Formats: sequence, structure tokens, C-alpha cells
Amino acid sequence: MIRIPGPSLASALAIACAASPLPLFAQGQPAVESDRSDEVTTLDEVVVHGQTLTSRNVRKAQAELARVPGGVDLVDLEDLNGQVVRNLQDVLAFTPGVFAQSQTGADQTRLSIRGSGIAETVTLRGVAVLRDGLPLTQTNGQFRSALLDPATAGYVEVYRGANALAYGASTLGGAINLISPTGHTTPGVEMHMLLGEHSTVRPRVSASFAGDDRDGYATLSGAFQDGFREHLEQRDMRFYGNLGWRHGGRSETRFHLDVQDLSQQLPGALTLAQLREDPTQADPRNIPIDARSEVQQYRAAVQHTVLSASGQRLDVGAYYQVIDFLSVGRFGITAGYDRDIGLSLRHEWTAQAMGATGTPARLVSGGRLAYGPSDSGRYAIGSAGERGDRTSTREDNPLALELFTEYQHPLSSRFTGVAGVSAVYARRDSRNTVLSGFGTSIDASEDFFGLNPKLGFLWQVADGVEVFGNLSRSFELPDDFEYANAFQDGTVHEQSATTLELGVRGRLGGFEWDAAAYRARVRDEILSQELPLGSGIYVTTNADRTVHSGVELGLGWTWSLGRSGVDTLQLRGAATWNDFRYDDDAVFGNNQLPGVPRHAGRAELTYQHANGFSFGPSVEVASAYYVDFANTLRAPSYAIWGLRAAYTAPSAVGPFAALTVFAEGRNLGDRHYVASTSITASADGMDTRIFNPGLTRSFFVGARLSF
Repeated sequence: MIRIPGPSLASALAIACAASPLPLFAQGQPAVESDRSDEVTTLDEVVVHGQTLTSRNVRKAQAELARVPGGVDLVDLEDLNGQVVRNLQDVLAFTPGVFAQSQTGADQTRLSIRGSGIAETVTLRGVAVLRDGLPLTQTNGQFRSALLDPATAGYVEVYRGANALAYGASTLGGAINLISPTGHTTPGVEMHMLLGEHSTVRPRVSASFAGDDRDGYATLSGAFQDGFREHLEQRDMRFYGNLGWRHGGRSETRFHLDVQDLSQQLPGALTLAQLREDPTQADPRNIPIDARSEVQQYRAAVQHTVLSASGQRLDVGAYYQVIDFLSVGRFGITAGYDRDIGLSLRHEWTAQAMGATGTPARLVSGGRLAYGPSDSGRYAIGSAGERGDRTSTREDNPLALELFTEYQHPLSSRFTGVAGVSAVYARRDSRNTVLSGFGTSIDASEDFFGLNPKLGFLWQVADGVEVFGNLSRSFELPDDFEYANAFQDGTVHEQSATTLELGVRGRLGGFEWDAAAYRARVRDEILSQELPLGSGIYVTTNADRTVHSGVELGLGWTWSLGRSGVDTLQLRGAATWNDFRYDDDAVFGNNQLPGVPRHAGRAELTYQHANGFSFGPSVEVASAYYVDFANTLRAPSYAIWGLRAAYTAPSAVGPFAALTVFAEGRNLGDRHYVASTSITASADGMDTRIFNPGLTRSFFVGARLSF
């Protein structure tokens, strides 16, 4: 068994800077031509080289992403070896267009791509989350970010905006697709350990096996910390594994299993004055009741892939998951379960286009069907946090069906046209019964339909330089709780948007870049606010018209040092400019939408020695931004810096096939800054308990051992 080598160091740097397809252009060949050559000539070698059919290697994924006429990124988790990776924020740190910040300093991350779900502070909406193309996002449109464990991915694909059409995602924010490691791609045994301040201990062990016709991979990890704030204890345990059976050389079946048990205390938000004085304190009202969140997930999935000699690929998948949850807050306890069952079908056909341009045409079609019943209730809370009488019951039965197709046709050896469409049908069916307390019983159901076309192009203007663009429509539904809840008057409508995107990506020598600009005109944007603040109760409405505009830039630059050219100095960075605002709203005029910085960026400079030692500083900056729709209160701007050093042994060390040790310091200036906020209608310019502090000065050490 031979493990396929990853990209070069320069290519890996480009990947992290949102320029994943660029190494393909450096050879002066169209990306699609390179991919076609790989797919046709190596199809039968899948067995010989031990690659899996249901999971692609990084090099093949680069070629796939090069086909997308819009903003895409690939983050190889192997490139993050020697770094602190705790949550989604760490994985997407150098992905432009993405706002990802830990809500509490633990694994729950507030995520928004191009302003998707901009007012969401608890669950993720507006971004489809997938594993190997199968949905992790629930049928009702929700996703709990704490359930996304980066350790269970070999690499992560990020499709910004409508660029995930080939996987059926049609939301404003796009999609995040985790590609699983397998026994072929991650052979042997690996042990990881991360230790840090605030009693942080994060162990992980993974093991795999691979044979001629079967393979398996499993990882068990834990996350334990007392937290940098009061009342921020975290105790998480996770298991993920998959088993694959190959049937001849052209078909494979793979089973996946997830089990997660997450428990985290909730310290609550602070006023800006409290945060500046002491960001480690908690809301004192949360401590006596032991405010916390507990989530257990059980998920099983199966995928079957068939390849044909004529360039076709068929993927069929099914999944079933159960999520049990408990949330304790000052205004009550919410508990219940969500179940999801789904089917997925995706067919890919690649063939020489008419006119024999030398590059292939490709047609991707598929669909997904999902059903997600849930049962939950709210309970009174006692003085010590115990569960009291049930105050309301809720039953939801959402259904979702999505069909999609996308066709890419080369009009010349350097210009490819792209056209696609997705059709969405969904049903919201909610029964919310108030037994006591406040709120109104609601019994509501509704059918939603959406048709979302897309046109785009890829133009290789020169060797190593590509221009892309697309015009697309997105369609997004409120989740069950946004659609109808006891604390709002009426139901919430669907959200739609028309987006124009243009960009350029390329590589010239050691310099790589990926730049994109977009403008989305949004109708009926789904916006939520917490009422009252700190209650965990969100009232949702539709805005009339809003506009989302932005510029996204990823950069990478590598210098060779000395005569040998082996030592290098590497610079990578990501910068985002956001302009999200109302468009002549009857109440808020042209106010900015709250919750996301207008300017944000991150840069890192690393010296890499030939003996495997590396070190360098990093900086993260963000501008001030409003936290209320009335634009009366801002979260202040900030700039923080850190330092990282690592050593990777160039060869085996004793019993270890590979060894990496590292140390990292974060926020070394000990800046008291706002990482994320809740959202309110109007703060009237008064300091409000709405701000979540970022991590204070912290130090971590870690090691990775492979056998």
C-alpha cells in the first residue's frame, strides 16, 4: 500500500490561502484537462495505489475545485499539523469571506459566510454542512457547530455562496464539505495530545487498516477544559469511524458511524464595561442555575460508489441520526430530540465535448430527500437549576426535497461555460402548545418551492491565471423555530437572493492569490433577535430588502533563502471587506446589518528550516461593527497577535514513523476584545449585556506521533 503524496509546501500554502486550484495552472495546463487526464488514465489504478472511491485525495480535490466558477477553498488538515486546532474557527482562520469565532472560548463557533445567518448566535443557518457529500445539517435547516469536529476530516472543502450547486446546496452562504480519512489515506496509528492553560487537555488517537478489498479508520478524541472564564467547564467525548468494502476495481461501499457526547457550561454575555475590566468573569446569574448545554449525537451513514470506464460516477447514500439536547438558561430549560433520515443520489458524467477542444464536458445531476421529526419542550427552572413543570410542548415534522443539475461545456481550450439549476421543495409543520407562562400556542404548516438557476464561466487568460464569474439565485428557509414559535406573531417566509460574483486566481512564481468580489440583492432576509436579552428566546422576522456585498482576498508568498534554496520564508494572509445593509427599509433605512465586522483579516509569516523546524508570528484584526439593527451600539475593533513554533522530524525517530512537537501562544498582548455578540433590535446607545469576550493570553503545547 502506497500513500499518495500531498502537494508541495508552496502548494499547501496556496491551499490555506484560498488558492487551492492554482498549482494545476502552474504547469500551463487547464485545470479541467489535468483532472480529466487523472480521471481517465488512473481509473483502474485506484486499486493498485490504494485510493478509495468514496473519498478523494487532495490532489484530485484540487482539480475538482478548479472547475468551480466562484470562490472556493480547500483546507488540508495535514497542513495544520504543528498547530493548535480546536474548532471550526481554527480550521477556517485563513479562508476569506468567512466569519468564524468561538462563542465561549470552547468548541461552539459562530459562523457566517458572506453574511449568511448574520443574526444567528446559537445554531448555524445559511450554510450547508456535509460529510463526503451527505448532509450533516438537519432537515429543519439547523446545525450545531459544536458537533463539527475537525479531527474527523482529512480535508475540508469550502464553497462560498452559490458555488456548491454541484452538491445541491442553494443557500446564500454556500457549503462546507468534510472529506473523511480512510484506512488508505491515513494508514497506521496516530496519537495527538494538546495541553494548555485553563486546564486544557485534548487527547486523540486514531487507527486504521487496509487490505486488498477492505479498509477501516477510527478516531476517539476528548476535549476537557475549565475555560478562561468562570463557569466555562467543557467535557466532550467523540468517536468517528468508517469501514469500506471494494467490489472489484470500480465500486465500493462505505459505512460511517458518529457518536458524540458534549457538555459545556455557559458563562453568558457581558457588558462592554465588564469585558474591558475582566473578560474572565461570567454573568453571575448563570452560575447558581448551572447554565449549560448538553448534546448527544448518534449518526450512521452508508455510501455506495460505482465508476464506469466511460467516465461516469454514481454515488448513492443514506443516513440516520438522532440528536438529544438539553439547554439550561435563566428563563427556563429546553430539552428534546431531533431525528433525521435522508437519501442522496449524485451522478457525474464526463465526456469529450463537441468540437474536440481537448478539455472535457461534465454533467452533474442528483437529489436529496430528508425527513426530520423532532419533539421538544420548555420547562420551568428551579433556583438550583433543576427541571420544573413543563411549560410548553413542540412537535415539528420538516420535509425537504432538492434536485440539482450543473453542466460545464468547454467553448475553447481556455474558456468554459457553466449552467445549472436547483429545484427545492420543503415543508414546515409545527405544533407549539403553551401550557403555562407566557407565549401563544401556534399550529402552522406551509409548503415552500424554489427554483434557483446559475450561469458562470471559467477563462484561463494566461498560464497560471484564471478569471471566473457567475450569476446565481439562492433560496433559504427558516428553520423550525424561526418559522413559528410561541414568542412571535405569525410565521416567517423564505429568503431569496440574486448574486453576481467576479474574481481572479492565479500563481506566478512563488506568489499565489485568489480574489473575488460579489453583490447579492436579498429579499425577505431572515433576521433574528434575542428577546429578552440573555433569555435564549429568539424572535424572527423577514426584512423587506437587504444587500450583501463583499471583497475576499487570499494571498500566499514563498521566498527561498540561501544558495541551497531549501530554507524558506512564507507569508500567507486572508482579508475580507463586508458591506451588509438594509435597502430603504421602512424602519431601519439603509442601516448596516449587525453582527459581522466590516473589515477583517489575518496574516502569518513563517520561517521554515530544512531540518523541520519552523516558527513565526501571526496577527488577526477586525474593525468595529454594530450589534443592533438600529445602529446605536458597536463592538470595538481589535488587533491581536500570536507566535508559533514547531518541529517535524524529517525521518523516523525511534519507534515513531513520524514525530511533530509544537508550541503556540495566542493573544500575547493580552488584549481584552469582543469575539462575538448577540443581536438586538435597538440598544438605544446603552452598554448592554450582549458581548462575548475572546480568548485571553494563552499558551499551548502539543505533539503528534505516528506508528
